Amino acid sequence: MTTNYLFANPANYQIQLFGPPSHTLKESLGSMNIKTKIIEGNKFTELTGILPDQVALVGVIQKIHQLHYAITSIQIIDMDINHLK
Repeated sequence: MTTNYLFANPANYQIQLFGPPSHTLKESLGSMNIKTKIIEGNKFTELTGILPDQVALVGVIQKIHQLHYAITSIQIIDMDINHLK
């Protein structure tokens, strides 16, 4: 696997944030699936969705930062570009 492959192709991402989702978060990232999880009594927001490349991922991270959420994890769930297209 080359770096270009990881950088420029779509992937299904899961991003976990500390805290419940706000209305603004839902409006800003409405193209992603948004779920609330409770872990050890704390609320977390889980975002999942296919992003076309890592530039789009950076855009999502910037929006999360602007909304003052703490990111607790980012994972690639699926990178099979044939499956994601």
